[in-house]
Amino acid sequence: FSSRGPTQDGRYKPTIVAPGQQVMSANGATINGYKYLSGTSMATPASNAGIGLMRQYLLAGFYPSGAENPADSITYQSAALLRTMTIVSADPNVGSYTVPDSNIGWGRIDVDSVLYFAGDSRKLIILDDTIGIATMQYTVDSFQVQSQIPLRVCMVWTDTAAAPNANPTLVNNLNLELIAPDGTSYTGNQYSGGQSIPNPANWDNINVEECCRINAPQTGIWKIIIRGQNVVYPPQPFAYTITGDIEPLVGVTEHDKESNQNKHFSFASHLISSVTRGTIAIKVFLSQREHIAVTIHDASGRKITTIFSGKLPGGNSMIKHRVDLPSGIYFVKVACTTRYHVKKLIIVR
Repeated sequence: FSSRGPTQDGRYKPTIVAPGQQVMSANGATINGYKYLSGTSMATPASNAGIGLMRQYLLAGFYPSGAENPADSITYQSAALLRTMTIVSADPNVGSYTVPDSNIGWGRIDVDSVLYFAGDSRKLIILDDTIGIATMQYTVDSFQVQSQIPLRVCMVWTDTAAAPNANPTLVNNLNLELIAPDGTSYTGNQYSGGQSIPNPANWDNINVEECCRINAPQTGIWKIIIRGQNVVYPPQPFAYTITGDIEPLVGVTEHDKESNQNKHFSFASHLISSVTRGTIAIKVFLSQREHIAVTIHDASGRKITTIFSGKLPGGNSMIKHRVDLPSGIYFVKVACTTRYHVKKLIIVR
């Protein structure tokens, strides 16, 4: 009926669609009568009702177990989180269109395809990051794909308002990337034939909704990376939703994030960790004298040991520590009161 895209600056619209043709609705001219109506006045309440069910699912504590548990209730749910769930739920099989499309967006809302209940083969992972990231910061999470049920991912952020008549309207720009077990990269909104293009050359710099879909994903450990490409007004919160035959890898998230924008303190742009003859070496750059703590964690997030805790002078410092750990995947965390940095450490004996 209306709302077909794209927008003036090229963004995908509509975001999703819902039934709006000859939908039975209440007849306000009667006490208990019904009548058939058509238009966005029918599609909009259908979409709102579906999103309401998603909100109630989280509020009732169905996530992550798939069974109602009040202890798991998520009382705060950002608009970005509910949008990611809505977009991931979308069924792309609408007529002859291929998503993303200016007529159907990402497809028809399908609540049942995103909500996980105990016994379902399709699982659900969500993240509602209300702290956010700045330019050149990133967050990396890992999850395991267990079968070739289509993998659907959506990351959304609520952007700062642009100036009137701005073109493009995007202010803060984040990027979504998936890394498959074999190293293949998929980036947000780079589609062909209804699914993500492997190793694309481009990134989306227009939309605030970025999606990936892989119809036959590799089994194994995947990474999802959210990057602050250009965050003019930091920090920028975001949310993402993943569905498929997946399991989250509980443990430490690898990331580079500040809790505030302290211009007098910074780590080096990277943390170098290496193991030579059983000794781990960590290089840290400080712009001024600071108290830091360096710890090692296992894959479950449990702290194994503290390598260093104390004050270091400004400039480059090298912390060395002999580790006696079995082969496996570990995480090294360097933290102070305003910033922390986590990097993966692989030990092979």
